[in-house]
Amino acid sequence: MRSRTKSKDKVGPLNDSVGNVIDDDKGMCDMLNEFFGSFFTTENIAGMPEVNMLFNADGSQKLNVINIEPGDMYDKIMSLKDGKAPGDDGIIPEFLIRVACEISNPLAILYNKSVMEVMVPLEWKRANITPLFKRGSRSEPGNYRPVSLTSYLGKISEAVIKDDILHHLTVHSLPVINDSLHGFLAKRSCLTNLLEFLEHVTKAVDHGKPVDVIYLRFKTRSSADADNGLDAFSSQSRSTNMVPFSVHCDFSLSM
Repeated sequence: MRSRTKSKDKVGPLNDSVGNVIDDDKGMCDMLNEFFGSFFTTENIAGMPEVNMLFNADGSQKLNVINIEPGDMYDKIMSLKDGKAPGDDGIIPEFLIRVACEISNPLAILYNKSVMEVMVPLEWKRANITPLFKRGSRSEPGNYRPVSLTSYLGKISEAVIKDDILHHLTVHSLPVINDSLHGFLAKRSCLTNLLEFLEHVTKAVDHGKPVDVIYLRFKTRSSADADNGLDAFSSQSRSTNMVPFSVHCDFSLSM
């Protein structure tokens, strides 16, 4: 009921670069699309550094295959929340929940085939981009940020694969998982990170020790910021037959 009654923020009218007021839906959509698209860059992958494949653990700890079971699919589908906006395919969570028993096995077959063939259906990559108002004047395109609404079928596959990888790392106690991680572990969040940091600082102060704090902020690099800069980092990767997935992590550092 809350999702049905909640009022949505109105977009615009918008002002273009010469001060003209744009108030029709298509005009505002085109303007926001042009503004959001201006931040995308085409990376030069020809100069990408070679990555040395390293794996220092026992061979039995390699994650060579991810096997998705129908039960995993059913649990993920039933955990979806009602009232959420669909992606480009128009499939809403309510529909998936109602047919969870019937589609769990076909989806498991489809996802396993996707992993084995290292291929993601194009429909799972498409997204509806909706502008979300941040602050300031509603007439400025820069005061909106884009939110991608992707297919729930793609989201379910990502969640199942993530759980499988995380379970493997946790069971084998690989050094990738340690106590300083709070971003994607169960029962951990930004709040637990801040509480742990506060405990560390107050304990040091109670013992009369000085505390130095370094604040780091990581920003997305554009192609104009020199080269891709990957050679500035030491790249290590596990030896595996799996396709590499791109992972985004938010973290903080205290000293």
